[in-house]
Amino acid sequence: MYGQMSMMPYMQAGLPGFPRVPLPAEMAAAAAEEQAAEPTYVNAKQYRRIIKRRAARALLEKHKSVPTTRKNYLHESRHAHACRRPRGPGGRFLTKEELVLWRKNEANGMSEKEAVAAAVATVSEKARSAAAAKEAAPPAAPEAPSDESEAKSTKTAGNKRARAI
Repeated sequence: MYGQMSMMPYMQAGLPGFPRVPLPAEMAAAAAEEQAAEPTYVNAKQYRRIIKRRAARALLEKHKSVPTTRKNYLHESRHAHACRRPRGPGGRFLTKEELVLWRKNEANGMSEKEAVAAAVATVSEKARSAAAAKEAAPPAAPEAPSDESEAKSTKTAGNKRARAI
């Protein structure tokens, strides 16, 4: 009776966790367009809730009480702030150091694009030289305490209950 445990089918396949259940074909129509003829697998314990949520959304869309398209952003003020921030190459926001250099370059009469490129180049060059200096420097050796009292205080510093005398 207790000699051998029976294994569940999903355990035999070597898959950890819960079995995956395919969604019905009509529910996965959007996913089917992206993936050619492959079913969409979901966690078995989440399956009922997913179906219920999709049915509720379909009912709301039928009554036109929910918009069918999403906004590109949730908060207007955050979007406006992000639009005002200067960006570097690849669309990333400038760091504080790059912003300082950018403002200096613009004050010196550079165009906005030239000022951003110069600021980013300067900061990245500083970072490269700092990394090279760090690699070239030998590791510092720890110094030994000079007298007995310093040695005693360093030994007890790690113990929270120890008190300095």
